[in-house]
Amino acid sequence: MGYNENIRKAIENSKNKLSVDTAKKLRTVYMQAAKELTAKFKKLPANDFNRAIMQAYIRNISTYIRKMNDTIADINTTQYKSAARLNKDIFSEVLQQHVDSKIPQEVLDKMYGMPENAIRGLIEGDLYKDKLSLDTRIWRIGKKYNSDIQSVLTQGIIQKKPFNEIVNDLSKYLDPKAKKGYDWSTVYPGTNKQVDFNAQRLTRTGINHAFHIGTIASANNDPYAQAIHWELSAQHEIRQVIPYGPDECDDFARQDGYNLGKGNFPINETPVPHPLCLCTQTIVYTKSLEDIGKEINAWIKGAPNEGLDAMMEADMD
Repeated sequence: MGYNENIRKAIENSKNKLSVDTAKKLRTVYMQAAKELTAKFKKLPANDFNRAIMQAYIRNISTYIRKMNDTIADINTTQYKSAARLNKDIFSEVLQQHVDSKIPQEVLDKMYGMPENAIRGLIEGDLYKDKLSLDTRIWRIGKKYNSDIQSVLTQGIIQKKPFNEIVNDLSKYLDPKAKKGYDWSTVYPGTNKQVDFNAQRLTRTGINHAFHIGTIASANNDPYAQAIHWELSAQHEIRQVIPYGPDECDDFARQDGYNLGKGNFPINETPVPHPLCLCTQTIVYTKSLEDIGKEINAWIKGAPNEGLDAMMEADMD
């Protein structure tokens, strides 16, 4: 029957909104860090700033960075779970419109639910070849953040910059909105020009992967699911093809190697989205939503349905 275009648009819009909202949350964390860490630095003795004082400052802010890491981890975990539930939330709402009586929550949970161990696997790193957990990835980002701060301060001492100039450079590094000049990488080699880039990249990728996991889990539970459709993002042409050329997503959206239709994959053979991917994966149904609604209506009223009966008896663990 193919996929439902209205559902696809609703899912894509919801996923994009979740990514934008999460990016704002992370940006706020880094903006607050910029404010507080700059204020701490300004309290240092301007006339006697040296390596010993710098090292004491770095040790002092390490505790602050660990707390910041915890905040980022909490944001990611919450948003990953929201991404994994997108299919359940949207499909449940749409399907309810095609039945005469309210579908029991137990049925919706079975049809579109997701085992807890699925999202736990993403957070603990089981999805990835390197097996690195979310906490470890965030710790690495925090370590780089700490290292970059030290690099900026070290270069300020080496170049014998006035204290106020070091303050300005540190503030410029810490502020995710600050414009850094073309020579930034020359003056401070190895430091990030966009301080929150790695954190934003990690989060957007995690949201995509959590959504992917949720989609696959929902499709495996749903007796009407036939395949997974790979839909290119509306921004794909502008953000990928025009500046860099086609990528693997173009191949995924064009392929019909499984004779399931263009862009369709067997449920458990759907590729994992690459980092920063904006594409959407949507369930392909064997029947129209109207027909599915009629069958569920009849089943709720007592009519036999082997697929729905098997779904309710299945173990989601």
